[in-house]
Amino acid sequence: MNNKGFSLIELMIVVAIIGVITAIAYPTYRQHVLESNRFEAKSALMELSRLQEEFDIENNQYASNFGTGSNGIDMERAGFVKYKGKFISKNFKLDLLNGYYELSLTGNGNEYILTADAIGTQLQDTECLQFTIDQAGRKTATSDKCW
Repeated sequence: MNNKGFSLIELMIVVAIIGVITAIAYPTYRQHVLESNRFEAKSALMELSRLQEEFDIENNQYASNFGTGSNGIDMERAGFVKYKGKFISKNFKLDLLNGYYELSLTGNGNEYILTADAIGTQLQDTECLQFTIDQAGRKTATSDKCW
């Protein structure tokens, strides 16, 4: 007989091989995606720090909030997006649900701390859930290897 085709056993072996490769590759891929999303938090904090320095030059004090008032940074004019009442990192459209990091500012005019907290799918990145930077340029994060 001249058979031209695959047996069920051969097909099942191919499916099993694909399953094993997927089981190994997907977690590695997912970890890589989470790590690459950290750049978004760092980028947003560096941009906000720059805006704080500009605010300080113009007003002789740091902004104490995100807003359009006399003591606030106009986040929407700076290109950040308000979503569900909070400002999130600029590239939020990459995660159509709710972004990767929520941004916050605490300060009193003489000093500030800018914070990016992981949200949405980025919460799976348990190593680097939070990034901060202050007026002196000190950068901290959940783990030493995040920045």
